[in-house]
Amino acid sequence: YGGAITGTGGLVKTGSGRQILTGASSFSGETKVQGGMLRLAGTNGSALYNGGSGKVTISHDGSGTLGFYSILEIGAANQLGANVDLEFDVNRAYAYMSLLGHNTEVGNLSITGTRPEWAVIQNFEGINGVDGSSFANATFTVNQTRDDLFNGYMRDNVSGSGTLQFVKKGSATLTIQGANVTHTGGTRVMEGRVISQGASLGGSGSGSQVFINSNAVLEYKLTNAPGFANGAVQKGATISGAGTLEKTGQGALIFGGSGQVNVAMDAGSWIRLMEGDIKAHNCVQANWDNNKASLFINTNSTFWQVEGNVTVGALGGGGTLNLGYSWPNFQPVMTIGYG
Repeated sequence: YGGAITGTGGLVKTGSGRQILTGASSFSGETKVQGGMLRLAGTNGSALYNGGSGKVTISHDGSGTLGFYSILEIGAANQLGANVDLEFDVNRAYAYMSLLGHNTEVGNLSITGTRPEWAVIQNFEGINGVDGSSFANATFTVNQTRDDLFNGYMRDNVSGSGTLQFVKKGSATLTIQGANVTHTGGTRVMEGRVISQGASLGGSGSGSQVFINSNAVLEYKLTNAPGFANGAVQKGATISGAGTLEKTGQGALIFGGSGQVNVAMDAGSWIRLMEGDIKAHNCVQANWDNNKASLFINTNSTFWQVEGNVTVGALGGGGTLNLGYSWPNFQPVMTIGYG
């Protein structure tokens, strides 16, 4: 449909087919995707809300394509906007947002319903009958102005090529379920706070970027049992930026062992160990040589530097710093400098 939808009413998509919108609609009511596929492919700007505010809810009424898909498809770049909230209302399989290689920005991200694990944000699916097997890399940006939770999945795809990058803007806190977040195109915390529960963010190697902007915070909230055997491994990534990486919860955070990790934060940034333990190296798969972030170790917390050297800007707090093992091959050095 290439016309414009106007007025104060809303739009509901049901049934197993695909509806494509190419016009610039400005209606103000809620858009609901309850079955099949709604593709936004505006040729002259946003297909929905035309730069204004609005809300899109993705759920599933049982009429989805192949029997179980309800998908909001992004068929061109910039189809929603920073004032259009995105909500997943999930009580049955599945509710998806697929970027199809197009950069997309939304307002607040949230989730309701009893089955959050059936909510998925992805670049594409990669399954016959749903979409193709190869798309360009895409960026998904959230402007979070209220504290909220998204504990669904965030990933590149099921099969094929084309990664997803996640960007967080807005002053509020967005909490995500880290174990469900597997995208490899990078994470950029530009404003506010992102809390990753139970797991780290990153990819399979140092090519995946985790960037924390000045005054922004990436918090790893690890509530798993104490000890390295139960610890969460930092996924392969290069961690950079002038913000704060914060570790809370009794569980251990382990750098290395799941791909190369380069810790290379800027001068003036902080790594804050507020609870539990951090192990700086594992399987010698972490490099701190280019790090300028200062390290704060809170009382009753321990920073374990037992397999390699670490560079920090400054050292603060009242916790424990453990340097090395007892045998000669593990006598690492902490360099404190940069200021």
